[in-house]
Amino acid sequence: MKKALSLIFLVSSVLFSQNKKSIDSINSLYTQGLNIPEDSIVQLYKNNAENARKISYKKGIAGAYAKLSLAYSYQGIYDKSAEYGLEAIKLYEKLGLDDQVAYRYAEMGYSMKYSNMEKAQAYMQKGKSVAEAKKLDSVLKDIYNNYGVLKEIQNQLDSALYFYNKGLKIKKEQNDSIGIPYSISNLAGVYGLQKKYGKAKEYFNQSLQARLKMEDSIGAVSYTHLTLPTTPYV
Repeated sequence: MKKALSLIFLVSSVLFSQNKKSIDSINSLYTQGLNIPEDSIVQLYKNNAENARKISYKKGIAGAYAKLSLAYSYQGIYDKSAEYGLEAIKLYEKLGLDDQVAYRYAEMGYSMKYSNMEKAQAYMQKGKSVAEAKKLDSVLKDIYNNYGVLKEIQNQLDSALYFYNKGLKIKKEQNDSIGIPYSISNLAGVYGLQKKYGKAKEYFNQSLQARLKMEDSIGAVSYTHLTLPTTPYV
């Protein structure tokens, strides 16, 4: 009898592990630009949330909700996006996953930057506060950068520079070779908006050189900026 129970427990554990792995694999898919119809992506993650619920896998449910929030934001259905985003955050809070709480608040806010700036700032501020309180630099470097984008959209250029630089500082400390050029490009863009064309060109050149080292095709964007005259109104 004990052997039979042990075998049942072992089989159940293996199946549970396999199911968790499958759920995590789906939740880790990079969905932006994925060649799947939008409705199918929504259904994929609804099914994944249900499969996670069947085995009481809360982290899997949260991950599926987070992806549903993202999918609905791509479709411009912001009420649904916020609904699923907040449900994901509640689960992450219960699980004590502060990095996910901070990241999801910030991501949800960033997705609203053109639809509702007030809410965008409020959610990003929540994410930023959690990350700062817990010293989550791995999340903060992107939160600061994206918060800078919000400030730039509102033409609060000094604030945009402040947050871009805060994000860049962490990226340099972590030797983030992919993130650094993006932050430098953002700084260059703000200097251009401030009509500090010499400084803008200097930063675009730094970004280009960093990207060329990585053989990054996006570096071509920086090169395009560099071809602009430094005093275009002369």
